[in-house]
Amino acid sequence: GAILHSIHQQRRRSFIEEYKKPERHFIKDEDPWGDPQESPTKALGKVPGAALDLDALMADMEEQDEPMVGEVQGAEQKSYKLRLARAFLKIQSAGKMLQAKDEKMVATLSREEMGIKKLRSRISELEEVICQKDQDLAHLRSKHLLQEQGMGEMALKLRLAMAEVDTLKEGMKNEDLDAGLKHMQQVSRYYESKCRKLQAQMLVLGQKASDTYGPLHFAVKSLKDEFRKSQVFVKFTFKAAIEDFV
Repeated sequence: GAILHSIHQQRRRSFIEEYKKPERHFIKDEDPWGDPQESPTKALGKVPGAALDLDALMADMEEQDEPMVGEVQGAEQKSYKLRLARAFLKIQSAGKMLQAKDEKMVATLSREEMGIKKLRSRISELEEVICQKDQDLAHLRSKHLLQEQGMGEMALKLRLAMAEVDTLKEGMKNEDLDAGLKHMQQVSRYYESKCRKLQAQMLVLGQKASDTYGPLHFAVKSLKDEFRKSQVFVKFTFKAAIEDFV
């Protein structure tokens, strides 16, 4: 705008200086004012409205200059409005980007929160299962203790029976050998049969205890391992969600 205004002012000064010259030289054959012998002032007087009026000329130039200044100001206003519109569009675009980022963060946090809730629910279920398994294990231990006590009592009875056999052997030394032998054989067969039954019962109880405690021990160990892994996963997921939010 300033450059256009300067060019217009320079053109106006050149035009005024041209008309301020005291003399004007014309070519003889190409004089537009008529007779070449006449002075330039007289020749100008012959042309209607050709009298040189510098004040009128200046006023006319100023009137011509006003639209130019208005056009420059209008161009500057348009440029300012364009810059303002571009700045507003940039701000609006940045606001939309921030809003989209916030919405994405909210969606991510919602998903993480749902995942954490599921993990907490799963951990609660595992804790209940572990508690139930602990109760079952305590019950089986109590039952196993009772069985061990029963086996101890059976072993004591067996020792007493063997002592009774020894006593019978000592008492039969002074009696009839045949009768004593028969009685001893009967007692021996009776207690041998009883011992075999007790041994079979002990083997069965031992096998049952092994079959019962083995899978239970493995199940409890697996549940504890899964519980620890769930705790580590929850901690890692929650930490990652906090870092993404920050």
